[in-house]
Amino acid sequence: MNAQKKKLDPVTWIGVFVFAAVAVMIAMLLYEAISGRDEYEAEQRAEQASTPTAAGPAAASPASAALSSSVSPASSASGN
Repeated sequence: MNAQKKKLDPVTWIGVFVFAAVAVMIAMLLYEAISGRDEYEAEQRAEQASTPTAAGPAAASPASAALSSSVSPASSASGN
């Protein structure tokens, strides 16, 4: 009864190490992407919360000014 221990080839261990390293890097990239997205969305919500109160009346003013300026030349041209 000669019991021999079966050893794994060193190339197998290198393959396992490379696989583990790649898996850790992918997990790290996913974590950074998800946390960056959450931070970006929080900034966007903060900007949207402050923007409507300040730009609401201001946004209507340039539009009505552009409308009145586009109507003015037409009415002055027909008056001549």
